[in-house]
Amino acid sequence: MECCANPKLKLIEELGHAESVDFDLVQCTSCGAYRMRSWSEHRPDQVFYEPMTPADAGQLMASQDLDRKRLLKDWFNSH
Repeated sequence: MECCANPKLKLIEELGHAESVDFDLVQCTSCGAYRMRSWSEHRPDQVFYEPMTPADAGQLMASQDLDRKRLLKDWFNSH
């Protein structure tokens, strides 16, 4: 990971799923950077960690129900 030399990730929130992909918000306890962790039940051996801005992380944490589902679909389609 690019966030720091010694990343240690903690789960902030299980965000749900969209497009057959499960999403979690994680944060590095070493540097504070957010990452979107994602994987599919169709390929559980592949887990992805993508950088996320604090603003995007905050928007996801504040969202719920259909708004969250829309944000997750948008994230999936743009990454």
